[in-house]
Amino acid sequence: MNEPYLLSQYNPEKDETSYIFSMIYDQKPILPEKEMPDCDANINYYNKYQSNVKTETPSLFIFLVDQSGSMSGNPIKLVSESLLFFLQSLPKDSYFQIIGFGSQYIKINSNPVLYNKENVEYTMKEIKGLRANLGGTNLLLPLKYIFSNRGYDDINLGRNLFILTDGEVENRKECLNLISKNSRTFKIHSIGIGSGFDEKLIEKTGKLGKGSYHFVTDISDINSVIIQSLSKCLRNYLLNLKLSLEKIKPEYEYTPRFNFVYPDEIINYYFILKGKKDANKENIQINIESKNNNYNYMFN
Repeated sequence: MNEPYLLSQYNPEKDETSYIFSMIYDQKPILPEKEMPDCDANINYYNKYQSNVKTETPSLFIFLVDQSGSMSGNPIKLVSESLLFFLQSLPKDSYFQIIGFGSQYIKINSNPVLYNKENVEYTMKEIKGLRANLGGTNLLLPLKYIFSNRGYDDINLGRNLFILTDGEVENRKECLNLISKNSRTFKIHSIGIGSGFDEKLIEKTGKLGKGSYHFVTDISDINSVIIQSLSKCLRNYLLNLKLSLEKIKPEYEYTPRFNFVYPDEIINYYFILKGKKDANKENIQINIESKNNNYNYMFN
C-alpha cells in the first residue's frame, strides 16, 4: 500500500494523457536485507524498528478550551489538569498558545510562545486559574481569529489545533465550513467532553480538519484521550509540500491541498500531458520537495 504508483489514460480525441500519481507517506525506514530478522530474532528486530520510528518533531500547538458556564465544576478542573499534562509533553523547539472561549474568547498567551521553561511555568500558573465563566459557546469567533492570524506565518512548522468542548456550539455550519477551508494549513483535533456535546460536530471537525476526533464520556479518561491525540502529532511530517515534474511542463496540474503531511496520509497529484507517451522511450519523473525531506520517483 505504501508503494507509489502512477495511473494513466489516453484521450485520442484531445490527444492528451491524464495521470494520477498516488502514494502514502511512510516515515518508517526500510532496513537492509542483512538486518532483516530470522525466526529467532523477531523481538530484536521489532525493538530496533520501533526505536527508528519514534520521533518528537516540533510543531505549533494551539489549544482552544471551552470556558462556557456548562464547564463549571469537575469538567473545567480536569481539562485544566489535562492542559498541564499537554504542556509537559510537547516536543523541544515547539511553539504553543492557549485560548479560552465562551461568548467571547481570551488569549492566555497573546501570541504563540516558544516551548521553554519560562513560558511553560507562566502558562501553567494561568491554567491553574481557569474558570468556566465565559457564558455561551461561540466557537466561530476564535476560529476566525486563528485562521486569519498572519503572525503564525513566521513560525515555519506544522500547525495543530486542539478543540476541547463539552457543549453544542453556536454557528455550527459556519464553523465546519471555516475548518474545511483551512485544513490545508492546520490539522484540527476535536475532543468532546461529557454527555452534552454535539457528536456530529466533533466528528466532522476531526474529519474535515484532517486531524482526529475523540469522545470523552467519562471525564476521568481525558488524559488517555489526550495522549492518543498528541501522539499523532509527534511524528515526522513533510512540511511545505511541493510536487513537480522533472523536465516536463504539464498542460494542467492539480497539486495536494495541504501544506504538511503526517505518516499514513495519502498524497495525490493529478496532471495532463499533451500526446501519448511511449513507454519504451520516455520516462516520467515526479519530484516531491519539502522542508525536511525530498524524494523523486521514476516511471516508465
